Amino acid sequence: MKQLIFILSALLSLSLFSQEKLSKFDIRIGTGSSFGGSGDFIFKTFENELNYRINNYFTMSPSFGFAKSDYGVYNLGSYLHGDMNFFVSPFKNNKFNDFRIGLGASFLEYSYSYEYSRTTLSNGEEYSRYWFVTEKDFGLNLIFENTVRITPRLLVGLKAFTQMYMNNINSGVLVKVGYTL
Repeated sequence: MKQLIFILSALLSLSLFSQEKLSKFDIRIGTGSSFGGSGDFIFKTFENELNYRINNYFTMSPSFGFAKSDYGVYNLGSYLHGDMNFFVSPFKNNKFNDFRIGLGASFLEYSYSYEYSRTTLSNGEEYSRYWFVTEKDFGLNLIFENTVRITPRLLVGLKAFTQMYMNNINSGVLVKVGYTL
């Protein structure tokens, strides 16, 4: 008897849960690549984002990300960034397809190293000296993003972005997966 009550209550709770209205919040993670500077670095980029849909036309979104590169003019580079973006969906977010254009502010902490001297020692071995640089910068984001809803909660999208900083620029493409809370 206890099992029957448990099974009935579980089935009723599932049916009630399925009728629940979807939240205006969703989380998204993305991965891709970006070009730092004038192509000095090719980064492997990762990003996390929380979106709040204000209405069918406007969304706001804080995000943060990091990237690493071991390919480019310099030997090693990485960055962390935090963004606050506002999006406009010019064709209306119809909850199946959402094409949106975003603008926002960004903070970047950028680190890289490079070899600035190399000496051959008397025993034939090479000795290198490296310079390690860390810069912090503020800038603006320009984003074009298209997201498609696969299931009522699962989202898949593509994001193209340019981040213009005072002393740097970063542009790239990310593939994103999201979940509506």
